[in-house]
Amino acid sequence: MLAISHIFSNFIRKIMGLFEEYKNHPDKAVRERANNWGAAIGLQNVDGLSVSEFLIQLARQQIEGEVTMDEVTQRLNEHYEHSKLYSSTYEIVPPNSEMIKRMKEENELVDQRCINRIELSYTVR
Repeated sequence: MLAISHIFSNFIRKIMGLFEEYKNHPDKAVRERANNWGAAIGLQNVDGLSVSEFLIQLARQQIEGEVTMDEVTQRLNEHYEHSKLYSSTYEIVPPNSEMIKRMKEENELVDQRCINRIELSYTVR
């Protein structure tokens, strides 16, 4: 148990340190954006996924107010256009991205097939 606790605390220190320079920023909005990005990237790491330096630089630009979230979304979409849909390195995918839309469509098809099978199994009885 101690080993797991030690690994977890090292992991938290690594993630929390990602945007450490913004921790005491005078602008509350900058601090909030840094905390949000740190949490989002941390959740990716918890799932065993990693983010690229490209995303970290985009996050820094958004934290500092150089780009909006819409611009981050656009740049991620452009970035994904030129890379495989599924790869070993994932980014934080915006909810309005093409990737999410395709995944939702696939899930709806799977859900409908499951519902059809369940209905068929009850009508056969």
